[in-house]
Amino acid sequence: MKTLILIRHGDAEYSCQNSDFDRELSSNGKTQIVKVADILGSLNIRPQIIIASPASRTEETTIILCNKLSINIKDVEYESNFYYKGYDAYIDKIIGTNDSVDSLLIVGHNPAISELASSFSSNSIFEMTTGAIVIFSFDILSWSSIYSCEKMEIFSSMDN
Repeated sequence: MKTLILIRHGDAEYSCQNSDFDRELSSNGKTQIVKVADILGSLNIRPQIIIASPASRTEETTIILCNKLSINIKDVEYESNFYYKGYDAYIDKIIGTNDSVDSLLIVGHNPAISELASSFSSNSIFEMTTGAIVIFSFDILSWSSIYSCEKMEIFSSMDN
């Protein structure tokens, strides 16, 4: 059994001074991510691996999650292709994940993170808002077989 947790970064500040890559979380964004961490805690889900975009807002999101869930930030992998290449980069990282990992958390950006969630969802296609979380469970032994298996959406903040 494999668990995939998808989180879109929290709400970001809009600034003419910074590039899109360097936009930081707003105070609302930080609050959103604390709530996401609380959801993971209440569901007793603790990812073994976190892979995130290195953009400022996703890095801040990841730091908040790690602090709240007592995960060592040094164990986070930052994947620049999540920012620059989109959907295919996310899929490549997921299917390339070591099969000893049973719980994987991805922190990313739209539109790719929503496309990814929609590709696994049995519900209608949706857009993940900032600070949204979707958790899937897959009845597989290997991440490489993620598209050829039974899946179950076990939590979505889109339900709210």
